[in-house]
Amino acid sequence: MSSYFSKTSRLGRVNTGSVAQRLADTPGVARTILDAARAARGTPGADPRAMSHSWLFTGPPGSGRSLAALDFAAALMCTDSEEPGCGRCEACQAVLDAKQHTDLVLVDPQEVIIPVDTVREVIGRAASLPTVAPWRVVIFNNADRLNNNGANALLKTVEEPPARTVIIMCAPSDAPEDFSQTLRSRCRHLYIPSPSVESITAQLVSEGASDHDAHLAALTSLRHVG
Repeated sequence: MSSYFSKTSRLGRVNTGSVAQRLADTPGVARTILDAARAARGTPGADPRAMSHSWLFTGPPGSGRSLAALDFAAALMCTDSEEPGCGRCEACQAVLDAKQHTDLVLVDPQEVIIPVDTVREVIGRAASLPTVAPWRVVIFNNADRLNNNGANALLKTVEEPPARTVIIMCAPSDAPEDFSQTLRSRCRHLYIPSPSVESITAQLVSEGASDHDAHLAALTSLRHVG
């Protein structure tokens, strides 16, 4: 398997509470993601327009774009009948903690450009039906590293994704110099703001840091959650 496909976490250790809890600091993001997940489930009263198969998550460095994408994946794959993204079920934990759910395709490039061969490999995996979850979720971390060839190769899949596949691309911004505008026009855009100092402090405390050290780290990191 290509080294671009991450099966271990390079995104940092994160809390495995519910998606609603994890996104409590950004209620607009939480609402968009959970509304889409409910629409995907066909929850009575859910607005079907809330769901899209192709997404672009943008935000400043350290805002947690990739973590929000994993939250969305968990909400879509969650097996709890009442709460999408419950954080307790095996599917949620496989996505949020191990990043190893069989229906999760995580592209986490470590080089400057995502080669077109990698994009074609992703397209092949995206075309197959999910094996155990209701959805197969493809996440491109640092999708701004797609060059013209890669973006063009991905275009048809983004325009007409397979029926049970969701594609999430994460990039610093949707400006023309940062991201393919052709792809941008086919995606629903969700902006991920930087987390608050309080939110980062709470996350670090939950992972074992002292209140003082967590608060100091949150301040000196300039709210860079990574």
